Amino acid sequence: MSLFAYPLGGWLSDKWEAKRPGGRMLTAAIMTASAGISAILYFYFAFFLYSGPLAWSPLLLIGLFFAILYPIFCTAGAPVSATTQMVVPVHRRSLSYGVGMTSMYLLGGGWGSGIAGMIADHVGTGKPGDWVGLAYGTMIVCSAGILGGLCWWRSAYHYKTDIKKVQQ
Repeated sequence: MSLFAYPLGGWLSDKWEAKRPGGRMLTAAIMTASAGISAILYFYFAFFLYSGPLAWSPLLLIGLFFAILYPIFCTAGAPVSATTQMVVPVHRRSLSYGVGMTSMYLLGGGWGSGIAGMIADHVGTGKPGDWVGLAYGTMIVCSAGILGGLCWWRSAYHYKTDIKKVQQ
């Protein structure tokens, strides 16, 4: 999905940035929240609403549609990297990128699957083949994407102030 989603997300965010300062962060906000929502909807449609035999049905197809949207939304949020390079002094840009990537893993990327597993252990039955607990755990962890989108949205409103500090 990244073959076309990264360039598309970059192009869209550059267009929005040209019209409104902070547009890149708004693009990242929408894409991040959309990724969380699409992941939750995938699990909801494919694992909870659909209960038939393993055959194609409208509910399963809707679930698969959201499964395809998820990686597109994830990769289209790439404008964050460009923005960090704009609001950080030249002599600290590599450090900024490294700290940003490390922070993403420390704030969820590194332990999200473990949290989903812990939730699954408490919600599921523990019997072989019980996927309900894991589906609930994953849906709860994916809701962090919505929170992440709100954080990126808020950061867009600090962009003008941040860019002025670097330009001085």
